[in-house]
Amino acid sequence: AISILKEKNPSLEQSVQCLVIGSANSSKDKEYQESLVKLTHEHKLERIIQFIPHQKDVRSLYKNSDILIQASIEAEAFGLVVAEAMIEKLFVIGPRLGGIRDILINNKTGLTFDSNNLSAPIELARIIDLALSNKIDMTKMKENAYQLITKHYTSDRTVSYTHLRAHETDSY
Repeated sequence: AISILKEKNPSLEQSVQCLVIGSANSSKDKEYQESLVKLTHEHKLERIIQFIPHQKDVRSLYKNSDILIQASIEAEAFGLVVAEAMIEKLFVIGPRLGGIRDILINNKTGLTFDSNNLSAPIELARIIDLALSNKIDMTKMKENAYQLITKHYTSDRTVSYTHLRAHETDSY
């Protein structure tokens, strides 16, 4: 998607910095990370995309960012990274997959795309371009996302729900 945007706007490297955060632990993840690094070099995106190892505290990175793009192709049960970004009032673009769909509502709490579609890079590039060109109200969506997360996903609510479910299974 970044390569598509750079073709459209060669000066992108002066205004956009992408951080890929995380460390590969499994051999599958290491292969994937290596393929991302290779793609970055093939498309000459080294001045735009930077790879950063796992961070214990990503809050400072979130505070210094404008957009979080979660581009997973595998469904997650909840989508913790997306929720953390929403708590920090960071604008989120992410896939319509798994539990992420419960919190990332297209055009309400962020923008979504079909990450498993062959046209995903084109769709993602279009969405990023919308966000970068201020053609959407990111401020309103960030506030909606923050309200959703702080209202429905507090630690007290999660503990109460878990406690309730535990008692339901005890009665069988």
